[in-house]
Amino acid sequence: MDSCVLDVESWAEQNFGSCDFNDTRLTNRLVGYARDVAQRPDDKTPQQTQAWKDCKGAYRFMDNDKVTFSEIVRPHCERTKQMANSGVWLSICDTTEISFRPRRTIEGLKPVGNGIGQGFYLHSSVLVADQTDEIVGLAGQELFYRIAARKKENTAKRKKRERESEVWGRLVDKIGPPQEDAFIIHVCDRGADDYEFYCHLVANRVGWVVRASRLTRKIYAANRGQTEPDLTTTQSLESLLDCVASLGTYELELKTSKQQPARTAKVEVRCCEIWMPQPLASSPTIKAHGPKFIRMGVVDIREVNVKPGIEPLRWVLYTHEPVATFEDGWRTISRYEKRPIVEDYHKAAKTGAKIEDRLFRTAARQERIVAILSVMAIRLLQMKSVAHVEPDRPASEVAPAKWVETLCMIQGNQFPNLASIYNPKTITTREFFRSVAMLGGFLERKSDGEPGWITIWRGVKELQLAMRVLYPKSKLKDAKTCG
Repeated sequence: MDSCVLDVESWAEQNFGSCDFNDTRLTNRLVGYARDVAQRPDDKTPQQTQAWKDCKGAYRFMDNDKVTFSEIVRPHCERTKQMANSGVWLSICDTTEISFRPRRTIEGLKPVGNGIGQGFYLHSSVLVADQTDEIVGLAGQELFYRIAARKKENTAKRKKRERESEVWGRLVDKIGPPQEDAFIIHVCDRGADDYEFYCHLVANRVGWVVRASRLTRKIYAANRGQTEPDLTTTQSLESLLDCVASLGTYELELKTSKQQPARTAKVEVRCCEIWMPQPLASSPTIKAHGPKFIRMGVVDIREVNVKPGIEPLRWVLYTHEPVATFEDGWRTISRYEKRPIVEDYHKAAKTGAKIEDRLFRTAARQERIVAILSVMAIRLLQMKSVAHVEPDRPASEVAPAKWVETLCMIQGNQFPNLASIYNPKTITTREFFRSVAMLGGFLERKSDGEPGWITIWRGVKELQLAMRVLYPKSKLKDAKTCG
């Protein structure tokens, strides 16, 4: 799959070349600036462009009213969805806060976090292959500002106005139904657990794995072959799950957190099916057009034999699929366990592309630069994942020839006893990216595992610097695509 393009000129053209601002000069300027960003995503605009005319052009682009966040990210999202033309795909969704320093004056920003910071929010869908975990790109992305809660407002009144939580459903509608031979499953945390969101999923004929936000919700147990709920059996989700027998156990490795140290957790798996009723306090649209009940599977993951002082792990997951066996539950769990991919994406955007460090003085300008850097952050993540998809594939088939030749020359001189590995014709994709990461500080010790995107990206910067010295007049247009 042609998901990751290493050559910066081809990458910029593919992801931004079809932007429509009713002015081809603006599109050309965006492509040129994106090319510069791809080479130095964590630098400021003057360092990225280097020449004054290019820097001035970038500033003018950010200040142009014809340019919008949604149009900048649109071509990338459309390309991502087109590539998901067959098979099963996970749309891993989440929201992150983009906060700029509170002491700076930036016109148009609104409060974020606890109200002290200023900025906006990014709601993103990272499309990932279900079987291989290949990161294809952003299937959709929306930028929004906080909507202040009104005083003395009950749930029924809140449902009648615009709410922040509606962004989950809007993004599902933007992504839309899958292609004929494909299927999309939206993987979300507790923020998406809302009946209105499930209605959007059903309307777009897509699947879901969503973590339950509360176990007190009233539901109806679903029996095999049942076509509608038995309205006399209402109960809380918690009480139903307590009556379900365990289907088996497995061990889950938990990383260190602020609250608890790393540990191996033994968890039980329970599965059942339910009918979720439409809440009494629903939006007017859902009341008029939404289904009265939605059938779904539930997978309950509970940690057992917990040591004193440690809070036990508990996940309750809703899914579109029927779940009756341990294997059914495990399939749902394995999909939810991939949710940290979107957290890695947020880290790449904030740490790798440094979207919160931009010094523009208006919200509109910040929105435009964040749109470019949001697509750039996907490129950083793809460099990590691409070697895992086909590790034994020749690197010459997935990377520009100049990249492979330059890397082999550098590392061959550094490690002459490994000349057989650093052969441009035979070096594999995995060996190529591990060697690139070594330029960025990856030590390649036996205990180090595979390199992360940070060391890979640092290595790419070193490799590009070396190529600029070795090929000062070459535009290096012999692009190859990863995957």
